[in-house]
Amino acid sequence: MNSAPNQLKSGKRPVQQQIRVFKAGEVLSEQGTSGKELYILQKGRAGVYKDTAGGEIELAVIKKGDLIGEMSVLDGFLQTEKIKALDEIRVKVITQQDFHSVYKSAPLWLQSIIKILINRIHAAAKRADQSPLKDKTRGLVSLILLLLPVHKKEINNNIALDYDLIIKEGFFVSRLRKKETQKILEQLFKRGIIQIDLDNMSQPDAILIKDPEVLRLYNEYLLLKIQKKTFMECSLSDELVELLNDIGSVAQKSGQQTDEGIVLKKSALSECLSEEKNSLLDDNLNDLHRKNLIKIVPSDNDPAIVFKDEVLTRIRKINEWIPAFELEVS
Repeated sequence: MNSAPNQLKSGKRPVQQQIRVFKAGEVLSEQGTSGKELYILQKGRAGVYKDTAGGEIELAVIKKGDLIGEMSVLDGFLQTEKIKALDEIRVKVITQQDFHSVYKSAPLWLQSIIKILINRIHAAAKRADQSPLKDKTRGLVSLILLLLPVHKKEINNNIALDYDLIIKEGFFVSRLRKKETQKILEQLFKRGIIQIDLDNMSQPDAILIKDPEVLRLYNEYLLLKIQKKTFMECSLSDELVELLNDIGSVAQKSGQQTDEGIVLKKSALSECLSEEKNSLLDDNLNDLHRKNLIKIVPSDNDPAIVFKDEVLTRIRKINEWIPAFELEVS
């Protein structure tokens, strides 16, 4: 069915989409200019560059599906970087006029949301330029954790993220230069937290993450380090850790699984402990309760202990990985 007559009657003209080809080395947009076109990269790669006092530096590489010049088209935002074709590329072109003709036909509530988002992006960009990231490593680790739910893929039974995606988002979100992001990723590799394809270290395809929980623990470690603290679990005595192991072991046999965790009667635990451990049981259970490692449900006859397997798993991982977290790497 031909929709052209309807478009003419409504006064709306169809959005004219055109394809444009750039040769390797051609500049798509210059730093400090306000473009009138939005590009959707369909083929090839483009580099993102920034002019500095020390010369031009490469910040990131963008690939198929990425947008170029979206902020200029949205709000006349000046380009903060230069975009240059790394090889022959093909882009779909949407002009500012065409974009706004579609934008004006959107519901008012959607237009309002877009305006709010634009203002937030302006404010975030201003803060990023004026306030350098205090802890660049933690900033990138936090970013990787945010990217994982949406962009993760599987390589050799490991969770993976596209290397170029991290480089690109590292700049646009955390204002990290390419070399800064690469250095942090290499440090994570040396600590054993991630893996990188060493056969092509100059331009790896992806990073591999065997255990995202270790990455989360490292992020937590970096925050505690800023606060001049350490994991609470590191201060646990061997006696308390051993009691937690005892609780976990007995709970597997005599406990009852609930939404809150495994519920174990104190009497069932006591029967499996030595006389020496029983003499300290009440004090040690109260200590674990104060540290939020277990819950104690009072009862006149026989208190119940609520225990979660994740508590022991976390303690074991912290003890296993803390030497790698504290390792001095360059």
